[in-house]
Amino acid sequence: MRNEAKTQKPETMNWPRLLPDWRRTVVPPVLAAFEQQCDLLKEHHENMMKWARRRQEAMDEGVRAMQTMLEEKDPNARLKVYNDWLNNAAKRFLDEMSLGRDEFSRFVQSGQQSAMAFWPGYAGKKTPESSKPAADKAEAEKESVNIRAA
Repeated sequence: MRNEAKTQKPETMNWPRLLPDWRRTVVPPVLAAFEQQCDLLKEHHENMMKWARRRQEAMDEGVRAMQTMLEEKDPNARLKVYNDWLNNAAKRFLDEMSLGRDEFSRFVQSGQQSAMAFWPGYAGKKTPESSKPAADKAEAEKESVNIRAA
C-alpha cells in the first residue's frame, strides 16, 4: 500500500487537464515549422546542385587556362591567360560568398519564424541593437551625424 502511494502522480501532473486542447495549440505551429524546414531544405538542395555545377565549370576553366598557358610560347600571352583566369576566380569567389551569406540569412530567418510560431508573444519584442543589420546601423549613424551637424 505504501509503494502505491509513492508511484501515484499528483493531480497537477495530469496533462489532459492542463492542456485540454493541446492538439490545436501545439500541432499547427509544429506543422508550419516542419513545412518551412522542408521548403528550406529543398531550396538548399537546389543551391548545392548549382554550386556543384559552378565548381565543375571553374575546374574546366582552370584546366583550359593551364593547357593554354602550357601551349603558349609568349610569356605575355601566358600572363594574360593567367590574369583572366585569376580575375574570373576572384569574381566567382565573391559571388559564392554573397550567395552563402544570403542562404545563411534565409536559415536564420526561418529559425526566427519557427520560434515566433511557438512563442507568438515574442514577435512583438524589439531586437537588441547588436542584432540589427549593418545597413540599418550605417543609416542610423548617418542620421545621428546629420543631427549633430545641424
